[in-house]
Amino acid sequence: MTDRNRNRAPLPSWLPLLITGSALLLLMMLGVWSIVGGFNAYFWRDAGLSLSVLVVAGFLLWQAGLPAKSSAAQQANPAMSQTAVYLVTLCGLLLVVVIVWLQVTSGSMPGALTSSVGTVAMLAAAAAQGQLLSPLAHWDTRRLGLREVNAILLLSVAAYLLLLPAAPATQPLWLFSALATGVALFAGQAALQMLRRPGVAVMVFAAVLFYQALANFALAQTGAAVAPNGIAPSAAAQFLALAPAAAMDALYMLRLPDADARRTLWLAMAAGIVVSGSAVVFFMAQLSGSASFVSTEMFGALVASAAVGLWCGWCGAHFGQWRA
Repeated sequence: MTDRNRNRAPLPSWLPLLITGSALLLLMMLGVWSIVGGFNAYFWRDAGLSLSVLVVAGFLLWQAGLPAKSSAAQQANPAMSQTAVYLVTLCGLLLVVVIVWLQVTSGSMPGALTSSVGTVAMLAAAAAQGQLLSPLAHWDTRRLGLREVNAILLLSVAAYLLLLPAAPATQPLWLFSALATGVALFAGQAALQMLRRPGVAVMVFAAVLFYQALANFALAQTGAAVAPNGIAPSAAAQFLALAPAAAMDALYMLRLPDADARRTLWLAMAAGIVVSGSAVVFFMAQLSGSASFVSTEMFGALVASAAVGLWCGWCGAHFGQWRA
C-alpha cells in the first residue's frame, strides 16, 4: 500500500495560487463565453472581473498555505475557525436559494461575476475546512462526520455555480461537454483527495442535482418556466457531470489499497473522461438539439472534454491534497 506522507515538506507558497487560479480561470472563462456567445467586450469585462477575484482569492489561499509559526498558533481558536466555515456554508446555501429566487422572478440566470465570487468563496472555505479535518493515513469507507459533510456541501455549491452557464441548446457541444467534464473532475478529485473516501464525488454532484431540481421545480410553479430566450431550464450539465464522478468513485473503490498511487489518479481521471465522452456520444442528439450526428462536432466535443478534464482533474487533485 502506498500511503501519502503526512510529514512531507510544505508545498511551495506559489503552488496553490497557480493551481487554483489556473483551473478556476479556465472554467470561468468557458462559462462566461457560454453566456455571451463569444469573445467580445462583455466577455473581456466579465473575464477581467473574474480574474481580479481569483487573484485576491489566490493570495488568501497562499497566505493560508504558509507554515504556521507554531503548532499552538495553528490550533488557536479551533472552535472559532470551524464556526466561520459553517457560516460560509450557510451563506453558500443561501446563495443557491437566492439564485433560484432570481430565476423564478426574472426568468434569467445570475451574472458570471456572481458565480465567480460565490465559487471562489466556496472553494476558499472548502480549503479552510480541509485544514481543520483530522489527518488520515489511509483511504477507507468510514462514516462521514459533520465537518466532512460540510466540505462536501461547500464543494457542491462551488460546482453548482460553475455549471450555471451550461445550457446545451445555447452553446456549442464541445464547450458544453468540456465545461461539464472539467467541473466534474475538478470538484470530484478535490473531494476524493481531501476526504480520502470513495463515494464523496458522487455525493458532491448528487447535491448539485438537488439544487438544480429545486430550481426547475420552482420555475415550473410559476410563469417563468422558460428563460427569456424561450428555452426551458435543463439539468443536462448536472447529469453529465454526475457520470464521470461516479466512474472515479468506482475506480477508487476497486483500487482502495493503492488509492494513493499516482497510477490510480491517472486511471480515475481517464475513467471519468471515458464515461463522460460515452455519455456525450450517447446523448448527442438531445444535447445538440439535432437528430443528425456530425462527426466533426462529436470529435471536437471528445477532444475538448479530454483536454479540459485532464487539466482540471489534476488541479482538483492537488487542491484536495494540499489542504488534506
